[in-house]
Amino acid sequence: MALSGKAGDMPPSANPTAWQNTPERDFLAFKLISLAKFLLDGHFADPAEIKAYRSSRRRGAVKQTAGSPALATWEGQGAKFVLTALPRAGFFRLNLHSERFDAALTLRYAPEAAMLQDATVEQFSGDIQAALGEAGKWSDEVPDKEDDLPNDAVDLLAGLAVAETLSPTAAARRAEALVRAAAGELRRKGTPAISAADKIWMENQPESLWPLLDAAVAASIAPERDETLIGASRWLLANQLELIRYRLERGHDWARAMLDDYQERLIALARAHTLPEADWFVLVTLLRDAKVPIRPEMTEALAQAAADATPGEAPPAQEIPRELRRILDELARSTEDPFMVVEGLAETGTLMPPDLRAYLTHELGLSPHPVLRETVPLLLLDPEPAVRQAAAAALEQVAGPETFSPVMLRRTLLVRNWMPEAEREAIDRLVRKVRLKEVACAQWPAAPPLAIQSSMVDGSGAQSLILTTPGSRAGPFIGLLLKQGFGVRDAWCNRSVPRREITHTLKEAQQQTAWLAVGRDYLDVVVQHHIARGLAMGNLPQMTIMEIAEAIGAADWKDRGLDLAAETERLYSGLDAGSAVIAASLQRSGKWLAEDPAMESWFEDDPAIRALVTGKPRPKPDGAVRRVIEEVLPARREAWAERLLLMALWLRAGTGDDKPAERWQDCVVLGHELLAGRPLVELPAMVAIAERSVFAARLGIR
Repeated sequence: MALSGKAGDMPPSANPTAWQNTPERDFLAFKLISLAKFLLDGHFADPAEIKAYRSSRRRGAVKQTAGSPALATWEGQGAKFVLTALPRAGFFRLNLHSERFDAALTLRYAPEAAMLQDATVEQFSGDIQAALGEAGKWSDEVPDKEDDLPNDAVDLLAGLAVAETLSPTAAARRAEALVRAAAGELRRKGTPAISAADKIWMENQPESLWPLLDAAVAASIAPERDETLIGASRWLLANQLELIRYRLERGHDWARAMLDDYQERLIALARAHTLPEADWFVLVTLLRDAKVPIRPEMTEALAQAAADATPGEAPPAQEIPRELRRILDELARSTEDPFMVVEGLAETGTLMPPDLRAYLTHELGLSPHPVLRETVPLLLLDPEPAVRQAAAAALEQVAGPETFSPVMLRRTLLVRNWMPEAEREAIDRLVRKVRLKEVACAQWPAAPPLAIQSSMVDGSGAQSLILTTPGSRAGPFIGLLLKQGFGVRDAWCNRSVPRREITHTLKEAQQQTAWLAVGRDYLDVVVQHHIARGLAMGNLPQMTIMEIAEAIGAADWKDRGLDLAAETERLYSGLDAGSAVIAASLQRSGKWLAEDPAMESWFEDDPAIRALVTGKPRPKPDGAVRRVIEEVLPARREAWAERLLLMALWLRAGTGDDKPAERWQDCVVLGHELLAGRPLVELPAMVAIAERSVFAARLGIR
């Protein structure tokens, strides 16, 4: 869908292109396009309307844009929508008029498939905020068109259309177009990329995983391999796997089924010898890249499929230790960086069972190569308990000045507070032994000056931080993704990146959500909070966090979680919070949460919401909102209070001149009232969250 605008026949006093320069442009276009699809789906839900449209095409009745009879007209709620067929088959125009804005969209739509294939906001003038606020409401309350619709069509109009269902042929064509687009960017700029509209399409079409997998396989087995096409198809496939993993983390069973099906298809590919072994392993490692959890039984099945696909190549059992040591020797000669060793092991160890990885860890600890021994403290953060235990045991075996370096001690001391409580005794015993052997602890490098950019906390509780050093033509480029309810979700540490590339990446990120420049104190607080929250959930921080800590001198990072109630009360007590002030703040937070496009991700999205909204008979919007408030949100008070506390700390930490003056106080007041047990119906912001949750579920965003 082309999220763009073009000049048209707007009133002389209007500026039909000025809206394109606003930060809300993409969100506004998405809202309008979503509404347009909803109206098209509702109109063509009646088979008679499809037949009438096709009949008019055959008679040549649609000859020109101006003066064409309207296919449908809706009026009500102070608005009028007119749907018109355009001369070209499958193209339509939707004109929207209200007291506060006007818009016109050109749409390419397949009525039989209920598929919106392209959309462009041709014209817009008026109040953008009003359009953002009203578009969603109209989707729930659009009155019937002038001709009475059959009951099933009225039901479609009463709620929003679910994500479009693609035919296999159409899906393959769209996937092919995406691969070509990403490959074109890869050729021109060295990095694959797709448009904002294509990103929206991928997010709303998880089923596109299958044609993207087919495209990756086809590119790999083509008679003349095009590495650019192969790279682009794999990049898209990894992105879609990650998008589906997000849904898995929200509790959607269909996401788990799709990810399991993907792994089953990889097993089938291996058994059929469809792909060269190296290409097959890349498709497997995409699961790791997308951080998709692989079930133990699936790991075993994938490993067996790989073994079956390469008969006769496995060494005899008695030769495995010798072969393994040969591989480790080659790895040690290839790099002096233990972090690179771990990365290399991760790429080859996706299908390695935990017991074998534990054995490998033991071999690393006893290796004569210092760089391999240096990797073992990093493996104290491995997700597998067996590997962590093997790492601690191996380190204790080599706890002497000849084999246990000062840097290894420094790293062991650091990660001790990032490990489960039950495993810390073994680390303490190890450290005592190392100190008795008089191994000195390496000094921490001086903390460099940092420029820290932090995104706002989104509706899933996710927040990104990007760390760079000011000035110089190149510098470190460090990133963290923190996730409420998970901990440290992702991290990367590139030690030297050209300044131009850093600036470009930052600009791209800042176009997608709100960012603030923050200070070091804020960074330390939120990272330690998420380390602690992750440990409570059984999620250890990645090994990259150790690399980041060393790069920025974070010697004191521990598992220090915020005390939600105490910290909220501390901030609240510093406010002049009389009853009138509280009432005004609650009204204000309800308004900006409902109307600010930056807050559009603040809603609930999980199977409980979907079941409530899409049940039979389908509840009316007001009833669905009431049920969300009464049945779903009460159990999530603390989660939303934590999100509001993190948001308040972020707003307070902002060092720029444009940070909102009152919003952090509003977050504190709202969080305080949530923890105090105030009825949710009395909190306008929570009502807005419920309304948006219903809107998203009815729209079918997955």
